Amino acid sequence: RQRTQTTIYVSVMLTRPQIPQVTASFNSIPYWIAESIKIGDTDINPLGGINAWVVDKQSVEHGGYGSLVNLILKVRSIRDRTGVYLFRNKPLAVGSTIDLRLQNTQVTGYITYLGTEKPVEKMVQLLVRMRARGVEPFVAESAKVGSELKDDKGTVLAKIIDKRVSMAEVRSDVSTLGVARVSSDLTRRDLEVTVQLLAKKKESSYYFLDTSKVKVNDWLYIPFPGEAANAPIILVEEMK
Repeated sequence: RQRTQTTIYVSVMLTRPQIPQVTASFNSIPYWIAESIKIGDTDINPLGGINAWVVDKQSVEHGGYGSLVNLILKVRSIRDRTGVYLFRNKPLAVGSTIDLRLQNTQVTGYITYLGTEKPVEKMVQLLVRMRARGVEPFVAESAKVGSELKDDKGTVLAKIIDKRVSMAEVRSDVSTLGVARVSSDLTRRDLEVTVQLLAKKKESSYYFLDTSKVKVNDWLYIPFPGEAANAPIILVEEMK
């Protein structure tokens, strides 16, 4: 077993524990768990040897419930004859789960990468325009130009750089004439925001926080501190 031992890098997206009466995204964990994990934390076996240690961490606030947390680990694994890496006798594979017993907490997460080299991601700045139709006036007011979403390292992941608000359009078909009639709803607003977004580029596709694909017509959720933005994308441009 010692002869086949090897150290590999593993990226992990933590998943929320089963807490009664709490409904949240599968990868939104309580803030007290997120804060208890530090770079350098280790998973130690009963004999005192180190199974894994945290070499990098990214934490982003995710609404009122908790945080999104991604870890990069160095894992001491066993490689079997077929080339499969084992951790505590369980195969490691992208998409499978891994359980960690760190100094201050126990967590579970999905593996998003494993390999002998530390993952290097290509990050790009995007200009993303989103349009939400028929929202409450207070929602339109809460979107502020200059609002930023940052991770725990202070990196700006998203920033609102422009905003347009108008009375909500209501379209009704007039079947006899074959045209659409447009009127306004004075109790609702149409909101359009332009966001500078830090995204991961994989070939010709973009991803935000490893959870959302950034493309026109898809909905994008951005948990800004004041009010989360959640609307369809109408424009995506890579900034030079």
